[in-house]
Amino acid sequence: MYMKPSTTLFAGVVILFVSGCTTMTVGNAPDSNPPKLLKSENDRDRGLTQGKVSGIRWDRPGAFGPVPANLQAQGDAGCQAGGFTRAIGYHPGALNLEGKPIAGGGYFCAR
Repeated sequence: MYMKPSTTLFAGVVILFVSGCTTMTVGNAPDSNPPKLLKSENDRDRGLTQGKVSGIRWDRPGAFGPVPANLQAQGDAGCQAGGFTRAIGYHPGALNLEGKPIAGGGYFCAR
């Protein structure tokens, strides 16, 4: 998957669908160094992708903090749309594949 200028809105939606392994944990608070989406053709073979979006993963799941209560329903809905159960992490400054901040932040999803 590559990002074209016309898919900028799509990038904000994709963020909700992406997760790493569910055995990883999020931190107590969002890290000052935000997590970034990465694309790797080999991730599927290594078992690092889940859900409907393949070949895209977070570089540092531990950089996410807990999901704020007022964003939990939104995060859960986005994660469920991507084939996951719920949002377990949130980072307000999460970065897209191009290294730019994602409007509304990013969620780390779990099965």
